[in-house]
Amino acid sequence: DVVEYIAYGAVVASANLAKTGDTMTGNLTVNADLIVTGYKETYIDNGNTGTQKTIQISNSTVQTYTLSNNCQFVMPALEAGRSFTLFLKTGTTGGFTATFTDALGNSTVKFPGGNSQPSLTTDANRMDLITFACDGDYWYANVVQEYHV
Repeated sequence: DVVEYIAYGAVVASANLAKTGDTMTGNLTVNADLIVTGYKETYIDNGNTGTQKTIQISNSTVQTYTLSNNCQFVMPALEAGRSFTLFLKTGTTGGFTATFTDALGNSTVKFPGGNSQPSLTTDANRMDLITFACDGDYWYANVVQEYHV
């Protein structure tokens, strides 16, 4: 009898990626503490809103919108562990409102103090900072208001 062994060496990501400027795609699972130095999230300014905007967090988890009309924001799909930050500006005229729903118009966002959406800032040249985190059933939001911009 002949027994043959084939041994494959481990693939090490650092051997396949450049030390700087390279990009990985897909999910990265780390089964240990992940220590990151110089962490930065992606950012996008989406400009004026119009009457309805669908929030896409696949391209950025920090986003700015400027209200140019009363706007219904359609939230991203519910997925546990997702989160994002929204800078909501009132623009130079102000006076506009924003609501947050799912694609069917249902309220999937809960806010502190009774789960109903607070009144957002409507004065001109202001900004509200809204953070969202998802448990798979709802988006939970927290609002810090009245930044002067």
